[in-house]
Amino acid sequence: MTVALHSSANLSAGTAGTLPGTASNYSRLVELIRLEDKVEPVYAFNDFEETIDKAGIKYTKEYFSNRKDLIRKIRRDLGGGSLRWRLDNFKQRLVFVPETRDEYAALYKNYCKDVIDLILNETRLKNPYSQIKTLQHDDPVIPENPGITVFLVHNLAREYYGSYSFFNENPKKEVKISLRGTQFIGEIGSYSSMLEIKKDGTIRFVRNNYTIWQNSAQLTYNALIVPIEETFHIALRPYTEKAIRNVLKNLAEVKTHEVEQIVEQWVAVEEGLVGGLVNVFFSKIVSRDLDNFQSVEIERGLESKLRIKKYRHLLEGIRVVKNTGYQAAVDIYIRNPNNIKEMLIKAKNRKI
Repeated sequence: MTVALHSSANLSAGTAGTLPGTASNYSRLVELIRLEDKVEPVYAFNDFEETIDKAGIKYTKEYFSNRKDLIRKIRRDLGGGSLRWRLDNFKQRLVFVPETRDEYAALYKNYCKDVIDLILNETRLKNPYSQIKTLQHDDPVIPENPGITVFLVHNLAREYYGSYSFFNENPKKEVKISLRGTQFIGEIGSYSSMLEIKKDGTIRFVRNNYTIWQNSAQLTYNALIVPIEETFHIALRPYTEKAIRNVLKNLAEVKTHEVEQIVEQWVAVEEGLVGGLVNVFFSKIVSRDLDNFQSVEIERGLESKLRIKKYRHLLEGIRVVKNTGYQAAVDIYIRNPNNIKEMLIKAKNRKI
C-alpha cells in the first residue's frame, strides 16, 4: 500500500549572494509575476509513469463530456445502443514551461534565497537544501545527494496519455480511442513524500529529494509565499510522518481507506501550522522587501486557499501561531505534533 503526503503550494540557503534586498528590487518581481503567464515551450520533467490519479480521470471525463460529436460518432460506429467504456492504459508525466526571461529568473531565484535565509536564521531549523536551479531543459538530472534540489520553473503541468475501449451490448465489436493532452495544474509549489506499508506491516516513508516551484500565479501572493510554505513543509514533514506512524501502530488492522484518512488528517494539520507560519513570515517580507504590497492581495490569497479541503485548519493555524509565537509553535510540533493538532481543534471550537 502506498499513500502520498503531498503539499501543494531556494543553492544552499545559507548566506545568499543576492541582489540588494531593497523594496524596489522585489517590487519589480511583483510586476513581473503580474504579467500574463507563458504556456510554451513545454518540456518534460520526467518519464511517463503508469499511474492513475483523480485529476487525470477527471480530465478524461471532462474531455469526453465536451466532445459530444466524438461520442455520437463512436455510437454510430458501434451500431447504436447503450454506450460503455473501459480504460485500457493510462500514464502521465510532469511537464513545465521554463522561465527564459533573465531578469524574472534572477529576481525570483534571489527572492527565494533571501526568504530561506530569513526562515532559517529566525527559526534555527536545519537547512534542507543542496541547491537551487532555474530549469531550462528536458529531463533534469536530480542529484542523489542528501539535500533537496529546488527546481524553479515558470509554469507546471501534467501530460496525460490514455487508451480507451468503447463498446455496447455486442461483445465482439468495440472502438478504441487514444487521448493525449496537457493540463496546467496550478501547483505553484510541490513537495511529496510517500508512505509505504508492506504486507508484513512494515511502515516506511520515502521522501522526494526535489521540489518544484513556479514563479507565476493568478494571485501574486500565491507565487510569493512558495519558498516560505515549502520550506516549512519540508522542515516539518519528518514530524508529521512520526505522528502518522504512531497512529498506524495502534491500529488492529491496516485498511487502505483508514490509512488514507489518517494521512489526509495529518496533512491538514501540517497545512494549518504552515499556514500560520506563512502569515507571520510573509508579513516580515512585505515590511522589508515588498514596498506597497496591498493587504487586499493577501486576503484574496487566503480566500483562495480556504476553498480547498486540506486548508480547513488555516484560520486556526494563523490564530495559534499568532498567540503562541512562531518559534514556540515550531518547537511544540517538533516535540509532539499532537499538541499542535489539539490546539488547532481547540481554536476551531472556541474561535480563540
